[in-house]
Amino acid sequence: GTSCHASSLYDGMRELAGHYVNVLNGQKSRPPTKVRLALVGLPRTGSGSLVRALQLLGYTTLHAEEYLEVSELFAELTDEADPLPMDVFADRIGERGFDAVFCWDQDFVKWAAANDDVKMILTVRDTPKKWAESFGSVGMGVPPELFSRPFIWWKTMANVAPILRRLEQYIPKDETVPFEQTYKDHITRVQ
Repeated sequence: GTSCHASSLYDGMRELAGHYVNVLNGQKSRPPTKVRLALVGLPRTGSGSLVRALQLLGYTTLHAEEYLEVSELFAELTDEADPLPMDVFADRIGERGFDAVFCWDQDFVKWAAANDDVKMILTVRDTPKKWAESFGSVGMGVPPELFSRPFIWWKTMANVAPILRRLEQYIPKDETVPFEQTYKDHITRVQ
């Protein structure tokens, strides 16, 4: 019943939180660099495989777990009163040692497109239908529980929450907009 689901959800969230604490405790000191690659594909388009390939080529990627390492920069970027300009955000990401950044936010895409020294990589699936099936199989977006107590009490989660919500705007919350159309719209905006 409900208590079984809640217990399972709690256990999953506790495991996730423990994993992120380990990530934060294991932060690495990296030499400063510049963002050279903007990786602008939606989730479930092979980003994990691309991360491994780029790491083999010597890039330092900002993807998924590493978002927590720079959470305060995302908080500044999404500050409604005084948002950090995207070029300053990118400079600071580079200062942290990341030269390949996964982010499908449209402001980031526009920034990358305007910078000749930044190359964009748009990862895609074979078809919009395959992307929709893959994305739908893992759930839609970020679990809402991460935006509530106790998780939102953690400064890191509170910092990352606004960018996660902003990125979620590109993902439909119900079936009025088919996943396939969301995928096609993103590809069109990036191109």
